[in-house]
Amino acid sequence: MKRIQAYFNNEDHAEGARIKLQSLEGVHGASVEKIPDENNELVDMLKDLLVPEEDEEHRPQVLTFEVEEDDYANAHQVVKESKGYVSDE
Repeated sequence: MKRIQAYFNNEDHAEGARIKLQSLEGVHGASVEKIPDENNELVDMLKDLLVPEEDEEHRPQVLTFEVEEDDYANAHQVVKESKGYVSDE
């Protein structure tokens, strides 16, 4: 089992990915949290990685979940299709 943190520009993208991940049997404990503005180093790094679309506000969110090895590739694809960036712990 792998613990995954996926980063998103906004809550809509993160929640959309969380909902899609629920359809995968090997995904457990998915939750979305806002990244605190005080975490300047992480927020600045995410601004470089996650470029918002024209009308999009940059409110970084982190989606954390555990995934079984068999569903890892599918979970990674869901995050990517939802405009997220995956960081494995």
